[in-house]
Amino acid sequence: MNLLLSLTLIWMISSTAGALQCQYQSGRHTTIQTCATTKKESCAAAAAEGSAFPHPAIYRMCVPSSLCGFGTQTFSYSFGNYYHRAGLRCCKTNNCNTQNPTIPAPNVQVKDKLQCYSCIGPACKLVLCVGVEDRCFSGTAVIGTTPTKVFGCASANVCDAASRLNASQFVSSYKFLSGPTCCKTSSCNVPQTVKGVKALSCLQKQGSQTELRHCASIQHLCATADIRANPSGGPQIIRSCVLSSLCTMGTHMFSYNFGGASSGGALYCCATDGCNSRTPTFPVVQAENGLKCFTCADPLSTVCNDTLHCVGAQNRCIRGNVMDGTTIKRVFGCASSNVCKAAPEWSLLGLVRFSGGIKCCGTSFCNSAWTVHLSVVPLLLSLFAFII
Repeated sequence: MNLLLSLTLIWMISSTAGALQCQYQSGRHTTIQTCATTKKESCAAAAAEGSAFPHPAIYRMCVPSSLCGFGTQTFSYSFGNYYHRAGLRCCKTNNCNTQNPTIPAPNVQVKDKLQCYSCIGPACKLVLCVGVEDRCFSGTAVIGTTPTKVFGCASANVCDAASRLNASQFVSSYKFLSGPTCCKTSSCNVPQTVKGVKALSCLQKQGSQTELRHCASIQHLCATADIRANPSGGPQIIRSCVLSSLCTMGTHMFSYNFGGASSGGALYCCATDGCNSRTPTFPVVQAENGLKCFTCADPLSTVCNDTLHCVGAQNRCIRGNVMDGTTIKRVFGCASSNVCKAAPEWSLLGLVRFSGGIKCCGTSFCNSAWTVHLSVVPLLLSLFAFII
């Protein structure tokens, strides 16, 4: 019996002798915490702030090493008027987690191009995500004591960590009963089952009149385009609704040149009623950007090896087939990347319609007829198909 007790004590002492020890703080008091030896853990210091905190909170503890990275990791998410931001800094020596990490100030976080539905219950709007928030999400969170359906923006590490039942409070100050379910493209978290969400009303041209009309669904933004059929052509101004998954808020340039035919335009998208009264301007004179592509001086030629100097936003070489009436013609030239992404399924405001797939690539003379290029998927050109 004494031998068994002695062996048990020896095992208990030896099993904790090599364990990592970290400072532990959740509130004002600090103690020493021994990390688990059965799983990989690190010491961590975290600072968190948000709508659930009256003041910034400091945490020190053992955390799974999978949460850690190089330097300070930022966790961030927001939905409706609620938000949470945290900075996490990890280390792997005893009691090393004494320093306080920094939290990005909300007024200096740069808005990115991702836009997501931001909702709490039935109140929804489309917003631009900020800082490290590179995912749209949906889920059910406990607000106060009430389970509530929420939609918003989040950083990828929140998507991974907040759904764990044992997620630390510095990762998420709101308990998620389901989700967060995250996705990577604009408007991918559209609240299909939320009631009371109102579609935008946008300026749209009907005959000779421009009037405010409702969009078909909450998945649309308001948009205005300045289209030029050729570099010296006059502007064609179009105002209407456009799918929000295919147009981020702000002004975007698109352009292509096939040698004998060219077009370009500026597109402005926004997310409030009647906001598309603004007209973007497409620059008539555009400088060469250094990219050179093959083109056809004669579209009926069997050899397309003439050189075309790309200008402005034309950052891709392109080749494909277009419809000319009932005839399919080969085209080679320069295009902006948004044209490459969207053109396979949509006409460019009636100026050109592609037949079948197109090939785009990003280096000079990469669009030769015999070279296999990267196929691009259609994502964007509902941008330019405004008649919805």
